[in-house]
Amino acid sequence: VEVLAAVLAAVVHDFEHMGLNNDILVKIGHEWAISYNDRAPNENHHLAAAFRILKRAECDFMYDLSRNIQAHVRKLVIDMVLATDMGEHHRIVSLLKTDLLHRLEAVTATPAHVGMNGNGDGYSHAVGHSGVISTSLPGGANGKEGKLDVQGMSLMLCGAIKICDIGHSYAKVDVHVKWSELLEEELYKQGDLETSLGLPVSYLMDRTKAGVTKSQVGFFDFVVRPLAVAWASCFPAARPLLDRLEMNLQHWQSKAEEQN
Repeated sequence: VEVLAAVLAAVVHDFEHMGLNNDILVKIGHEWAISYNDRAPNENHHLAAAFRILKRAECDFMYDLSRNIQAHVRKLVIDMVLATDMGEHHRIVSLLKTDLLHRLEAVTATPAHVGMNGNGDGYSHAVGHSGVISTSLPGGANGKEGKLDVQGMSLMLCGAIKICDIGHSYAKVDVHVKWSELLEEELYKQGDLETSLGLPVSYLMDRTKAGVTKSQVGFFDFVVRPLAVAWASCFPAARPLLDRLEMNLQHWQSKAEEQN
C-alpha cells in the first residue's frame, strides 16, 4: 500500500504545473492561490486535480480496496506532494534528523506483520480493528527489522520524495548539468513574465544576471547536502548518494574558481 502511495505521489506531484513557483502565483492572485488561500497553491492544485481524475469511474483503479486502505493511500499521497513545496524543506529536513531517526533507532527486531498485501518485497502491513495501519520495514538506522507507525511511515515517504525531487543532484555530472540548465531556463521564463507584468524580478530569474547554474555551490550547501546527510543518517544504504553529491559539488566549485 505504501509503495502504491509513493508511486502515485511521484506521478502526480507536478501534475498540470505551469512552470511558475508559488510566490508568483500568490503575487498575481492566480486562481490557484485564491482557491488555496495562498498556501502551497501549486502542490494543492496538483493533488486536487489528480484526485478529481481518480474519482472518475474509468480511472478509479482503487475501487475494490477497503475504505481504510483508500483513505490511507490518499493521506500519504497528500503528505508527500505537499512535502515537495520548497517552503517546507528545512522543516522536513529537521524532522528527518530528529523524529524519523529516533523512530528508526527505536525500532526493535520483531516478526513482520503481514497483511493481505504482503508480497515478500521487504515491506508488509496490516490494518487493525481501529483502522490503524502499521508497516514493517527491513531496517533503518540500527539495521533491525521492525515497524513504523503511520506518522513515521509518512515522514519516511516525505523524505523519499524530496530526495527524488532533486534527484538530478545525485545524477552523473553531465545529466545533472543538463537538468540544471533546463531549470535555469524555466526560472528565466518566470522572470520574463514578472518583467512583463511590472513586478520585481525574483532572485536568480533575471536573464541579465547570473542564474542557478552560477549559484549551485550555495544550493548544494544549504538545500541538497543537509537533506542527503539527514536521509543517509536514517538509511545508511543511501550513503552512495553523498559521494555523487560531492562529485557534482566539486564540478560547480571548479566552475566558480574558473570564473573568479
